[in-house]
Amino acid sequence: MAIAAFVGVDSQNAGCVKIMASDIYNPYSTPDTDYAKFLFNSKYQTMRFAGIVARNYTGSGQSFTPAGTGTSNFLTFYDGYLTNIANYFIRSTAFPALEYAVPLFDIKYKDASGVLNYGARVSRYFLGFNNRSALFTTPGYGEEGWLSGFSGTGSYAFFMAQGFGTHFFNTEFAQVYKEFVVWNLPGNSAPVNSPPLAPVAGQVAVEITRTSCRAAKPGYDVRVATPSQLSFDSSSLPAKVVAAGDIALPSGTTVYPLTTLAGVAIGQLRADVIVYQGGTVFYPTNPLSTETEYGADYYFSGANLVFSNPFGAARARFIVYALDDSAPSAGDNDVWREFNDGSRDVLQFLRPGAANPPRLSDIMVDSRWPQVRMLAEGYIDVTSQANGARQWSIPINGAGVFPFVKYVTIHGGGSNIKLGNFNGTISGRVKAPYTVYGYYDPVSIGKQYYTAGDSTYCQLSTFEARFFTFRGNPTRIYLSGSSSNVVSESDTTPIIGIRYYILGIPA
Repeated sequence: MAIAAFVGVDSQNAGCVKIMASDIYNPYSTPDTDYAKFLFNSKYQTMRFAGIVARNYTGSGQSFTPAGTGTSNFLTFYDGYLTNIANYFIRSTAFPALEYAVPLFDIKYKDASGVLNYGARVSRYFLGFNNRSALFTTPGYGEEGWLSGFSGTGSYAFFMAQGFGTHFFNTEFAQVYKEFVVWNLPGNSAPVNSPPLAPVAGQVAVEITRTSCRAAKPGYDVRVATPSQLSFDSSSLPAKVVAAGDIALPSGTTVYPLTTLAGVAIGQLRADVIVYQGGTVFYPTNPLSTETEYGADYYFSGANLVFSNPFGAARARFIVYALDDSAPSAGDNDVWREFNDGSRDVLQFLRPGAANPPRLSDIMVDSRWPQVRMLAEGYIDVTSQANGARQWSIPINGAGVFPFVKYVTIHGGGSNIKLGNFNGTISGRVKAPYTVYGYYDPVSIGKQYYTAGDSTYCQLSTFEARFFTFRGNPTRIYLSGSSSNVVSESDTTPIIGIRYYILGIPA
């Protein structure tokens, strides 16, 4: 199939770059909201990484980065202080490209094998007297999240204006490795920087020459645009989505070949995965109402995404990103490159002067790697309710795409806040989402079940994203010291908001 590409001013009087999913679609007049008809559209809001910081669990002892720093000037601080537990702090300055005080983020996990990425499965976590209480939850449970205005005492007598606070649960969840993935998008109620605007007469929106290849979002002049105002540029690359889909996951191992990587040396691969059961997509898990462990681990093996499902049949909806921060190559490739990879025609926009073949870091746009569309984004104000349960409906237009959700939960601050196994003061924090369903089992009355107050999930369909919260419920209930002593705990910083991004991936 021939590539239908467009560089110019479209019917909305906006200068832009478009690559169509089929040459039957007219790039000049096709509505931008017909998301499935575009492989790339420079008028869409861009997804960009702000950085990744990774850390292994290394047992007891303290360490700081950079070398020679301490509590007053570290970028990262690791403190292994108890058997199988360590605290870890990352200041926001460890992400130099970050444009927001509080960002959207993901946390990835690996177990002792070094390859399995946890985060897409529900596991049982026992607690309390004789393991007669338990939680069914995802590994994000207990994460402290992105802290604002943190200060502590003792070994933690330092101030951190913004950054991660976390701890390794090496026993409960076998967490021996974590990655903190930060996006250049807000993780609180702040607006997105430089959203697409109405076109302005006289502005130059696109520059494609032998020495320049860049495009601005509508309403900005590419000649003076900042990184957040650009759709793509050699110094402001959008996230490269090299695979996406929704597949069946029977019990056992499922291998998904990443065929769109043919002919490109890939540096690193990362995935966002939703594992769900039944015909309705829920993230981070299906609503839990029974003692259920389900889901899958996932990892990369060469040019394959591999799922390991020890439970019953499920489905996986996923996005695979390719990362490469290597230096630009040197050569005489044109910035506009067309070729056939053996199975299809391909159009690429490259950094000026890239080698042939180019590196991944040279490729700004590749027609084999469809752009993620942002169908909706916003903030939900969460207030308490008597029975804890509330829900919100967000309308979306997901026709022709698989909707995907990324969100974080926003919490208030306070003093003497329990953070892991120590206390501190914070002005606020933002957490990755997780679901929590639990029970406690007094001998006198038998098992009692509840949904925890810090539990959240999102239900996705073609035209709606529906969020559920349970603020006001206990965060955990367990037996302490005997089979009859019931302890109920509540969140000292309950959820006050949800920052969400509803994405569309090619169907």
